[in-house]
Amino acid sequence: MSKRCCSPEFHSMNRCLWHTTLVLLLGLHVCLSHDTNTIVLNSCERCASNVEYEVSADVDYLITVSPTPGPPCHWECKARVYSGKNSSWLCLSQVGIVSQINDSNGELSVYDSRRKDNAIFHLKYYLSTWHHREDCRQTEFLDFYLRKVKSKAKLDFKKLRINFRVVDIESTNRVVYLDGTYCTTAYKLFNSKISIYNQPDETEAITYEHTLYSLCGVPVEIVDTPETQHKRICFYYMPSDQVNCSSNWSFSVSVGGYTTSPANMIYTLNCAQNRSRETHAWCADVGIRKVTVIFQRNSNVPKSVEQPRMFRFLVLDHNGTAESLMAEKTTAVKELLIPPEEEAVVNNNNIMIICILVSIAVVVLVIVAVVLYSRRRCLSLLLYGPVHNPANPTAC
Repeated sequence: MSKRCCSPEFHSMNRCLWHTTLVLLLGLHVCLSHDTNTIVLNSCERCASNVEYEVSADVDYLITVSPTPGPPCHWECKARVYSGKNSSWLCLSQVGIVSQINDSNGELSVYDSRRKDNAIFHLKYYLSTWHHREDCRQTEFLDFYLRKVKSKAKLDFKKLRINFRVVDIESTNRVVYLDGTYCTTAYKLFNSKISIYNQPDETEAITYEHTLYSLCGVPVEIVDTPETQHKRICFYYMPSDQVNCSSNWSFSVSVGGYTTSPANMIYTLNCAQNRSRETHAWCADVGIRKVTVIFQRNSNVPKSVEQPRMFRFLVLDHNGTAESLMAEKTTAVKELLIPPEEEAVVNNNNIMIICILVSIAVVVLVIVAVVLYSRRRCLSLLLYGPVHNPANPTAC
């Protein structure tokens, strides 16, 4: 091989190529392992950093624990999730099976900015549960405080099940399931969009029950402010292809609270109606500030009988009529048709594709640069070979 082709400059370009490729691969790994806004309460690194987390309509946080946190470092840990808005409403919700602490030495306390000394609730050992699926309140922040009751005793994190989510009241990730534990939890609307499903997918199990509730009531109310005084409580119905009447279900909106009296129903959708297979919208009168969703099905219905996410009701405080809501089939509305879990998958896939394409493009550019550089050196030898290397003028 030519000495010129094997020159220090050529080796330098090769090293540059390998170093660039290595950096891109590492960057790709970091990009693909993008943080999904999870706060691990027993993370040594996180607890020591005292980082605070800002929530918005587009950003929410899952608060949980790791069963294997690594070497012990902190016997207590705090995390603050705050809102950057002037008039902030934060919602504390539970996802999955209701949170529980099965170690007598563990305790989780949650505070807000208006009750710094008195906790919203304490989650303690055995039968101590917080049954609310969501609690929206006007507050600047929520503080989570995980501690040992006895500081010198061990705390087994494998016995802790903590799955809370903090979202802005305007987040599109607020979900209601009508299979059991979400019933009776009150939901507030303030520039909000809440998705209501008949039951979750099997992978999203929220109870250990094998049957569905025959009667479920979910109160919904508009936060009373000058901004919302002309808004209506509206429902936008989107059926899937799996709508059926196997459980003989009916969905109603009541102005009389938790009641099945037909006289109090201002909207009803029965599974046998043709409308149950058609997208449509409905709005209550402007003066109605609070309603209760009443969902009924046959008693002792196994979960397998009813298709998960058979339909989706989008409930929102809308400044308009049912007709104007139906007319809002813009890109923004279509994006709301994607369930939160699928939306997260789509976003992660987009991030992955972008990372891969950028990495490939940069690697190709570096390779092209190296090839052009090497060919230029070889061409130089071809032109001046008789002077510098007459025995093998074309060697490269």
